[in-house]
Amino acid sequence: LQNQKNAGLLLKQAGIISSHLDSVLEMINNNRKQVQAIPTGIPVNGGSLIIRGFGKVTDPFSGRKVFHEGIDFAGNEGEYVHAAGKGTVIKTKEDPIFGRIIKLRHGNNIETFYAHLQSIKVVVNQKVERGQIIGTLGNSGMSTGPHLHFEIRREENILNPDNIPYFLTPASNAVR
Repeated sequence: LQNQKNAGLLLKQAGIISSHLDSVLEMINNNRKQVQAIPTGIPVNGGSLIIRGFGKVTDPFSGRKVFHEGIDFAGNEGEYVHAAGKGTVIKTKEDPIFGRIIKLRHGNNIETFYAHLQSIKVVVNQKVERGQIIGTLGNSGMSTGPHLHFEIRREENILNPDNIPYFLTPASNAVR
């Protein structure tokens, strides 16, 4: 009789532990999804060459000091542009200044903006994974040559990519 009570108690404890483990696994999976959505990847292959940084720069068209809200990556026309993080396409359009653009929404009110594209390979409401090809690098809009203009925003506030940990991981090397 005592062994049956002990066995029953052990089964009850095992059920409680199993329930806690399920909760922990669910929490880990949710955190993993949130981490995958953070735009930490460089959106172009070999994109470590930044030709214009974030902050005050001289505008090549006016010669005046202006605030550059993103970073510009050097590249070859037609080179693939990759999603910097998992997200949803919220805008694709032709803009007189930025040329062909793509805007992605990631988790936690974070958005990324890709400009001066040669071509757009995604459509609005399409889900994308980190590292997925979304367009090709170009020279559209007001541009001094082929490059990718890239911005990160959170709740409409511009973020300096230099302040984002692990930003220098190539998005095209993403583990899916």
